[in-house]
Amino acid sequence: MNAPYRRAAPLSEGRAEPPYSIEDKYIAGVIRKRRLAPSHDVEAPENWPWPFRIHTLGRFAVLKDGEAMDFTGKASRKPLELLKALIAFGGEEVSEDALIDALWPELEGDRTQQSFEMALHRLRKLLGDDAVLVLKNQRLTLDARYVWVDARAVERALQRLETGLRSDATSPAELDCLERRLCSLYPGHFLPGEAGAWALEPRERLRGRFLRALEKLGAHHEARRDAPRALRCYQSGLDIEPRSETLHSRLMSCHRSLGRAPNAPS
Repeated sequence: MNAPYRRAAPLSEGRAEPPYSIEDKYIAGVIRKRRLAPSHDVEAPENWPWPFRIHTLGRFAVLKDGEAMDFTGKASRKPLELLKALIAFGGEEVSEDALIDALWPELEGDRTQQSFEMALHRLRKLLGDDAVLVLKNQRLTLDARYVWVDARAVERALQRLETGLRSDATSPAELDCLERRLCSLYPGHFLPGEAGAWALEPRERLRGRFLRALEKLGAHHEARRDAPRALRCYQSGLDIEPRSETLHSRLMSCHRSLGRAPNAPS
């Protein structure tokens, strides 16, 4: 669909989706009704009306057609763990064996396969849409044509920022936009409530990459004697990870360069 899709207002705090104009509602309805998917070789606009949006950073939430899904009851625990583990492993062509080893390490033999199949069946029922979970050749995929995942979006935002930092042609204003986009997508660490090893590795990897990106961006601004931008950048990182010694050190250095105490108002 080539026509641009626009929202009438920015996302407001506490709402699953913002209010739409009549035209926007119509376009979103057509996209959802016909199950139109963005082209695989072009990144969809931020306001594309995905059938599903999944948040894993700072919280876990699944939105279906813009409405938060309510998962209650013990029966939903394992299916949701399967969804989380699938995302943790990349979400694309993840082997059954990797998921089984992560979620049912105590089981053996046929019971492992049965547990996987039952959890997948229940997850499809919870979501109410079989098409978003594709099982082929014993590999499971969360179909990116119909599901937006914040962790995937963060990976793309990090790549764009890293590419921008490598190019001398990237302006400070462009870097500001890339920084704002990254920080808006990363309000907290990956699946903070999960203690399994399958969640720890991607959590630490994303955390490290996010903090390193802000450190490099701050250093880029410092090298250009733009202490205010560097200061804001380091503070953005500390808002998410207040224990980062590197960011604390760089923040204090910026304050000194501006000739004020670290706790002085900016």
